[in-house]
Amino acid sequence: MISLFFGPNSYTRTRAVQNKSNNIEEVRKFWLGQNGALEALHEFSVFSSLFDTGKRLAIVSEVEDVFDSASLRKILERIEKNEDVEVCISESWPRKNPPVKVRGLFKGLSCEINFFDACSDREAVEFLCREASDAGWDVEKDAVAALYEMTEHDLWAAHHELEKLSLLGLVSRDLVLSHGTRAVTQPLYVFSKLLLGSRPIKADLLSGWERLIAQHTDLFGVMGYVGKVAKTKKSVSALSQADIKIKSGLLEPDQALLEVVLSSISG
Repeated sequence: MISLFFGPNSYTRTRAVQNKSNNIEEVRKFWLGQNGALEALHEFSVFSSLFDTGKRLAIVSEVEDVFDSASLRKILERIEKNEDVEVCISESWPRKNPPVKVRGLFKGLSCEINFFDACSDREAVEFLCREASDAGWDVEKDAVAALYEMTEHDLWAAHHELEKLSLLGLVSRDLVLSHGTRAVTQPLYVFSKLLLGSRPIKADLLSGWERLIAQHTDLFGVMGYVGKVAKTKKSVSALSQADIKIKSGLLEPDQALLEVVLSSISG
């Protein structure tokens, strides 16, 4: 099966890609602009281990950067006929039709095509309110609007902030505004101590996370440091899952590490 997800709305597009990966045994990400990526995609689509009985999903980006488009076309044709392999192509192309350069890749193939258009500020706020309602978070619409403005109209960032603040109870406009004015001085070892504590205080851990992000700390370094000082199997497992999701292209480092933070609070 071949899926083509494209458009400027990276949040809803990425969520759709993540939904695709649900219940898939093996998921890998391929940036075709990188050396060797096309060959790796070919191997992934053809070869499986002797004990592999589940489906495989290739999440592919940068198809415009492929020099050998004929080889990519052959790979797609092979995947179309293989029930055990799926490919989901995710691109940020802004128009409702793919670029002329790549249209020939999909001509005649059976593709699931979805366009994820940009949304207005009003639509974004309403969308975030629906997401919050579906997740069971107690939020005020004015708070969502203020948070969307503070995150510079970034749906991903606004959603993450809502998720964090919802752990503190009702997300009001006043809470959002006070949250945005926190100082940004929090050493890594203090954050690690909070994260790995047996009973972390929600507000303190979220504040530590916020300050760490604001300092533009290398999050791969954070994961490495926390992994070294972790003392429980649960913490190591959470970090391992985060590492897998990053390498599979399912989550960005900040998204994956945030999952570790939230699991520590909820656990």
